[in-house]
Amino acid sequence: MVGVESPFEIKIDPLLTILVPTYNRAARVKTLLGYLLPLVESYSGRIEIVVSNNKSTDGTKSALSNFRSPFLRVVNRDVHLPTAEENIFNSIGLCRGEYVWIHGDDDIANPDTIDFAIELLESKAHDFVVFNSQFIDDEGKLTGGWLVHMHGDVVVQDFVKGACALGLTSCFAGISNAIQRREYLLATDWHEILDHAIIYAHVAWRLLAFKGKKITIVNRPLVHYRVHNDAALGEHFRKVAERINVPDFHFWTFGTMHLFRYLEDRGAIAKREIASLSEVQRDGKRFRLLDNVVGMLYQQAMLSSTEGGRNGINPRQLEEFCDWLLSIDPSYFELLEIIKESSLPASGRSKKQSRHSIPYLLEKERPIKLADAFDRLRAGRLVSNNPMIGVIGRFSHFLIYKHTSGFIAFNERLSVDRQKCLTSIDFDPADPSVLCAKSQPELRVLIDLEIERERAREEETLLDEFLTNRQRQSAPLVEGPVGSSRDPEYVSAVGLKLPAHVSLEIGKLLCTFGLKRVGARFYNAGLDRISAQT
Repeated sequence: MVGVESPFEIKIDPLLTILVPTYNRAARVKTLLGYLLPLVESYSGRIEIVVSNNKSTDGTKSALSNFRSPFLRVVNRDVHLPTAEENIFNSIGLCRGEYVWIHGDDDIANPDTIDFAIELLESKAHDFVVFNSQFIDDEGKLTGGWLVHMHGDVVVQDFVKGACALGLTSCFAGISNAIQRREYLLATDWHEILDHAIIYAHVAWRLLAFKGKKITIVNRPLVHYRVHNDAALGEHFRKVAERINVPDFHFWTFGTMHLFRYLEDRGAIAKREIASLSEVQRDGKRFRLLDNVVGMLYQQAMLSSTEGGRNGINPRQLEEFCDWLLSIDPSYFELLEIIKESSLPASGRSKKQSRHSIPYLLEKERPIKLADAFDRLRAGRLVSNNPMIGVIGRFSHFLIYKHTSGFIAFNERLSVDRQKCLTSIDFDPADPSVLCAKSQPELRVLIDLEIERERAREEETLLDEFLTNRQRQSAPLVEGPVGSSRDPEYVSAVGLKLPAHVSLEIGKLLCTFGLKRVGARFYNAGLDRISAQT
C-alpha cells in the first residue's frame, strides 16, 4: 500500500518523470528537492518529480511534506520494501512520463545537460540514453574522473554491445546517469528477476526490457555521481547477505552466476559477451569482470574454510559454478582447482600430499598469499590482455582487434595507447594510428588503402631527397620557382625539361629504388619528349 501526497497536483502529460527513491535520508532528499524543483518548474509541465519514500523512520516523510508544487508527487509507502531495486520496480507504474530518469537522492543534476536531454527525448528517436557523468567525493568535490572514455558527443550502438562496453556492474549499473522509455520497463516482469538475483536486478531488468533496441551514449554529465566509501558499501552488502542468510560474497559470485544464466536463458546475453565483459574502475582503468568474480570466490573459499556456517560453500554449488565458468573461459581451470581445495576445512583436505600437490605448494612454497595473487591477476589481465577480446589477427604491420563498435586495427609503426583505445566507447576519426570498421572485410580495405598511402608518402620523401641531392650536384632541373615533388604535374614537367635520355635514366633509377609510380612519370616524360622530337 502507498499513500500519494500532492495537494497542488494538476493534470499534466509529462515527457519525463524524475523518480527519486529514498530511505532514511531526510537531509539528502530535502537538499535534492530544494535544488531540483525550481529547475523542473521552469519546464512548464514537460517534467514531473515522483519521490518514493520507502517507509523511512528518520523524519523523511515530514521533510517531504514541506514541499508544494504541481509538478511534485510524494509516495509514502506503508510497507518497507527490502531493497532499493524493489522500491524502484514498484514505483515505475506511478510515473506518468514517456521517459523515466531514476535519480539517486545524493547525486547532483547538471542543468545544462537536462536541456540537452529534453531535446534528445523530444525527437522520439531514443529508447535508452546513458550519460557519461562525472564523479564527486563525499565532500561534493569533483574527482576529475569520468565514467567512460569516449571522443564523440553522441554514440548510438546495439543495446547489449553498448551496455557491455559501458560495464554492466559499473557505468551501466548506475541509477542516476540513464533515462529510459517507460513502456518497455512496464512490459518486463521484474518479479521473476528477483527470484534469480537481488543485487543488480535492475541491470537484468534493463537488458531484458531493451533487448534488440539501441543504446544512446552521450558524452556529457547528467549528474555528478557521488563516490561512496568502499568499506561502508561492503559492510552494507555484508549485512544484506546476513539478513537473507547467504555467504558474504554471494552477490558477486553465485549470485552473478544465477543472474547471467537467467539472462542467457532469456536470450538477453551470450556466453561470448559475458567472457568479454570489462568493468570501469574509478581511475578510468578497466578490469575483467570474470577475474573479479574469481577473486571474490577465492575470498569466499577462505571464509568457508575458516568460518563455515553461513559462509560455508556447498560443494555441489561450487562444482556447478565451476562448470558454468569453464564453459565461458577454460583458462580459469587451474585457479578454480585451487579454490576448490581452499574451500575445504583443514580436516577435509587430503592427508597425504606430495611435494608437488597444489595444497603443499600453496601452504609450504608460495611466499605470497593467494589473495595478493588474485589482486595481481585482476590488475595484470587488463582488457588488451584478455584472451577473449585480444588481438584476433595481423595484416602486414597492423594488429586487428574485436571491439564493441566493430573491428579495429592498430598501426604498429605508430605510437598508440592500445589499452585506452580498447576501453573507449568510440574512436577519434583524426587518429591515424587506429582504423575502425563494422566488418573485417571493410577493415581490410581500409588497411590496404592506408598501406598504399604509406608507400606514396615514402616515395614522396625519397623523391624529395633525390631531387634535393640532384640540385646540389648540378644546376637546377627547372628554371624559375621550384614546385613540389608531391605534385604529379610538377614531376612530369621536370621530366620534360630534362634531356630525354636523362629523364629515362632517372625513371629507371627511381623504379630500381622501388619508387615505381614517380619513376614511371619521369620515364613517360622522357618518352613524350622523344615523341615530340620525332
